[in-house]
Amino acid sequence: MSAALHHQLSLASSAALSASDHDLAFHLQLTEAIQASLPSNAAAPAPPEEPSDASCALEIHAADLARAEHDRRDAQACRAYHARAAASVRVAAHDALFARDLAAIPEDRWAHDGDYFERPLPLEGGGALFRVLFKGMASREVVGPRDRDPGVGVLAVAICGPRGEVVLRIHKPVQAQAQQGRMMLEAMALVEGLNAALALGIRTLNVLTDNKPLHNHMSGIWRPRQKRLVDLINEAFSTKQKFEQCEILCVARTQVNYVTKLATDSLHTQIAKAAAVSAGKEKKENCTICLEDTDVSKIHAVEGCAHRFCFSCMKERVKVKLLHGMLPACPQDGCTTKLNCGGFKDVPISTVISDHGAAYQGSTNSSNSQDLLPISQVFSLDVHERTDTSNASIILKVHSC
Repeated sequence: MSAALHHQLSLASSAALSASDHDLAFHLQLTEAIQASLPSNAAAPAPPEEPSDASCALEIHAADLARAEHDRRDAQACRAYHARAAASVRVAAHDALFARDLAAIPEDRWAHDGDYFERPLPLEGGGALFRVLFKGMASREVVGPRDRDPGVGVLAVAICGPRGEVVLRIHKPVQAQAQQGRMMLEAMALVEGLNAALALGIRTLNVLTDNKPLHNHMSGIWRPRQKRLVDLINEAFSTKQKFEQCEILCVARTQVNYVTKLATDSLHTQIAKAAAVSAGKEKKENCTICLEDTDVSKIHAVEGCAHRFCFSCMKERVKVKLLHGMLPACPQDGCTTKLNCGGFKDVPISTVISDHGAAYQGSTNSSNSQDLLPISQVFSLDVHERTDTSNASIILKVHSC
């Protein structure tokens, strides 16, 4: 693959250079011919023309090949880094096991044969039998402020060496939907643990679980029915076949206490974080008019229909309706609830009344004192139209609040 890519890159580069040289030679010959046909006192030669489409295409192709070569080198460096990390983990596990064995040697034997103890590091990850513990756990209650909000779940994995030392710990949060259930989270944790062991270069391992139904699924005794669970079980089977030796054992719950505690601690942390976020969300409410999140203390509930809108939108709504000589109604689409002054005690719209109250008084007929509009009754207007012989006017009939 690398040799073919290098060959294509060299061919493209040479083709681009050749095309560029041909274009340059053609333009030079054309310039010389033009200069020879012009008088001796002619102007300076014209600027060279742009390269042809073929040369541009070859240059773009060469750039793409160079970029692909750069990506290949980056991927190779990433794989080498992961291999070094896996090798360091294997060396650490081997050294820890050897140190324990040396510490268990009696003093008299160590004084006599201490210089002859050795344990070569195996070339491969196989030989030593590792153990993988996993646990998928979800909160029983919905943490969000609404019932449809996702719950909190965690995946916990612990990889132990031959003597029980913990080589790697993994705990990651996931969104636990109501339809997933415990079986789904356990299968996700199993896949996570197998992939982690495979990334460390481990070849022989035992997978311990206290979930009997999952063990039956992995043993072929039961067949899952949910599509998502079927996909996870198939993925676990595919990953399991990549090991030289991999056996899934159903053990007592006490043998997986470590990973259970790891999952429980992580779950409590995630629940606390989600509860804090949910508490912050509960203090905000989205206005259906401006579509902005507003503090609940600045939300007005319309009396009669209980539709809720922010103060600024209600203020603009009342202002526009009063300017048109209309009784304000609920802004909700299709709602016909009329607004009254008693329902605006919590809305700071005194400026609207003071700014536009005089306009209503001036717009009415000054000869009819019963049509004069008091400022305190601006929200109890009932608009009627009547046709006069001179012009059309709007009579505002006042009702007490």
